[in-house]
Amino acid sequence: MIKKIFLLSISVFFALGIAELVYRMQWFDFYSTELQALNSKDGLLVNGRKKILVLGDSFSADTASYVGKLQLLFPPFDFINAAIPGTGIRETKCIAKNRIERFKPSVVIYQIYVGNDLFDIRKPLDGNISMTRKIFWWLTDRSLFLRYINYKAGQLKNSLGINPIHDQYRNEEKFSPKEFSNREKLLLQAEPLLIENSVLLKNGREVDAEELVDGLEELSKLTRNENAQLIVLLIPHCAQVNEDYLNKMVSVGAQFTSNAVFQKNNFVLYSFIKEKLKAEQIEILHPLQLFHQIDSSGNLLYYQNDIHLNTKGQKVIADFLSSTLQNELR
Repeated sequence: MIKKIFLLSISVFFALGIAELVYRMQWFDFYSTELQALNSKDGLLVNGRKKILVLGDSFSADTASYVGKLQLLFPPFDFINAAIPGTGIRETKCIAKNRIERFKPSVVIYQIYVGNDLFDIRKPLDGNISMTRKIFWWLTDRSLFLRYINYKAGQLKNSLGINPIHDQYRNEEKFSPKEFSNREKLLLQAEPLLIENSVLLKNGREVDAEELVDGLEELSKLTRNENAQLIVLLIPHCAQVNEDYLNKMVSVGAQFTSNAVFQKNNFVLYSFIKEKLKAEQIEILHPLQLFHQIDSSGNLLYYQNDIHLNTKGQKVIADFLSSTLQNELR
């Protein structure tokens, strides 16, 4: 019996190792379904039209995101939405090469979300979470294939109605801690200071930011090899925009040591990335100042019970990017 268990363990370990290698090398297009769902068949054709490739997470991977709005603003170009929910710089490093070589874009937009992209690099294992989750997070911090399996399992649960989908959070017109996104509550349960740590690079998150920068340097090299311009877009966390959002996050589990998070000149993550990549020919942008000006109680840019941008917020992002793209696409 012990021998059988040992041989089975070795077989499983070997199979996972092969799967991990296949994923990291992207010998198989693991996200072809997402690519087809977010783009028209004509847009995916290699047809001689200039293309803008968008990489990122759920803030971009939506048919109602700023990507589609940019397509309307720039009809002569094809915007390829290759964003994937739940992914970060580690997945992007694997995916980007094939996408860039296939579409040969003139511009690559890589979207970062301040709220969880550093969390995706390193999940805390000392927070108020179960031992099972700690073990699982430890494994997924080391295996991108396991992260992919978890992502697909989440999609399956959503399709079967086992887990609430984002729309159920986004349809709520009034803020309610009880109705707020369960995933965001979980992240804050694991790391109550996550938002502050990510914005201000505190408590070890500066090390994770170094890995993010290393990934951006690799992405920059890929785009240069294809004579493409790289634009890095940082989507702010809502708590950076004003105190009302910050107080909402406190009510769902976030902790802050000061109000520095939503002060305009305290976007340390952005300053860190910009300084580290100053030698690279990269446009590094964030709309925080614009969000400060526009967002108000009667003109919210984020959903009430979800950390994502609503339709107004997505339009602001599209308008914000349009001037930069006009210069790049001349």
